[in-house]
Amino acid sequence: MTGALSGVPAPTTQYARSGGLNIAYQVFGAGPPDVVLVPGFISHVEFAWHEPLLARFLRKLSAFTRVIAFDKRGMGLSDRDPRRETPSLAERMDDIAAVMHAAGSPRAALLAWSEGGPASLLFAQRTPERVAALMLIGTAPRFSAAEDYPEGIPRDMLELFIDTMCQDWGTGVGFEMYAPSMADDARMRSWWASYQRFASSPGAVAASLRMHLDVDVRHALPDITAPTLIMHRTHDMLVPVECARFAAARIAGARYLEQPGEDHMYWLGDQNGTLSAMRDFLTGTPDGAPIAALRQSRRRPAAGWESLTEAEMDVVRLVTAGMTNRQIAERLYLSPRTIQTHVSHIMRKLGIARRSEIAAETSRRQR
Repeated sequence: MTGALSGVPAPTTQYARSGGLNIAYQVFGAGPPDVVLVPGFISHVEFAWHEPLLARFLRKLSAFTRVIAFDKRGMGLSDRDPRRETPSLAERMDDIAAVMHAAGSPRAALLAWSEGGPASLLFAQRTPERVAALMLIGTAPRFSAAEDYPEGIPRDMLELFIDTMCQDWGTGVGFEMYAPSMADDARMRSWWASYQRFASSPGAVAASLRMHLDVDVRHALPDITAPTLIMHRTHDMLVPVECARFAAARIAGARYLEQPGEDHMYWLGDQNGTLSAMRDFLTGTPDGAPIAALRQSRRRPAAGWESLTEAEMDVVRLVTAGMTNRQIAERLYLSPRTIQTHVSHIMRKLGIARRSEIAAETSRRQR
């Protein structure tokens, strides 16, 4: 299987043992430092690469870290536990530890999205020596509202959401809430429907979501000592931004970045801004020195093929494939004006005068 857009082979899936079960994981990237991608309510480490924007995000993240991605037990390519329908937070922490051990990572930053947040917060509190940093996106220490936690989601709304997800699972249900900016994108909607079917059964996903009605790790927040970055979209359609503000106010020294938009999927919106924030944050942590060294060693020349950025190389591949600027813009979810700017920069760096020469230069380079 190859990664979307680039044609680069996707990472090999391996298995770690955790509590007698097999946990699927992948390792890819240029770290140290190591970053463990703790998934949200569903995941599938192989089918994820079929979504171009997600594949692009993962590739760019792996340009400055070694990424360890995994499917928690009961999801994706990992074993289902015959003893219970959904794992506990303790077992989910065991899975994090298991894939770190299998990947030879004694200490890593945790990048947790949505449902992956509570387990990551608890893991950081209980095993601080293993957590170099925490990066939390679109998540909360508790999802349901309570008398002392009005920031959360009303329980009756969560229960309705769970019932709807279970009833319509595998059809792309919830897409407008997870990715409102892409609501009219038929290709991505189709991927989301398939992703649901590949990742989980309706009953298993309902049980997992229902368990989180009562998950509450607010008590762990004051004990977090790892450097922490919290990112959240102001109008996130699923997890209220007030939940992120609550956590940021209670983790000592936490850096809080509130981003515009409504999308819950972490790889949508301003990808470059999100990745730059992560890179800058990790560079400033005690374990982030390798990133600074990597950036120094990778300074690009002003001209020639080595001067092209990853985004420009994406455009080169699609120009070479015969696509127009508008087709490239649709493929990369950018504006035609942005693509034209990339094309102009490519021609200047390669010393050519016409767009049509890009494919010829690519062919000569590959001989």
